[in-house]
Amino acid sequence: MLAGIKRDGWAKLARAEQGGSNGPVQMLAALLLVALITTGAVFGWLHAPPFVQQRTLTVGRGVLATITALRTLVMVIRILRPARLLRP
Repeated sequence: MLAGIKRDGWAKLARAEQGGSNGPVQMLAALLLVALITTGAVFGWLHAPPFVQQRTLTVGRGVLATITALRTLVMVIRILRPARLLRP
């Protein structure tokens, strides 16, 4: 409810029971893609010069702190905002 995402769980259940989702193939393809991306990222990170690693970590920490603060602020606003759906 806090994220504001509406999902139809019954429709997902019906598709899963019919077996038309092709789930195992999609899951295997996604797993392979994640493994390739991870391998490339690790290889690139291990072969990067130290100043590139330092700059990446410094910028990454700043970006992560900013995103965390903004997401926290948005969630606090959503919690404090009156919920129209819960009114009697």
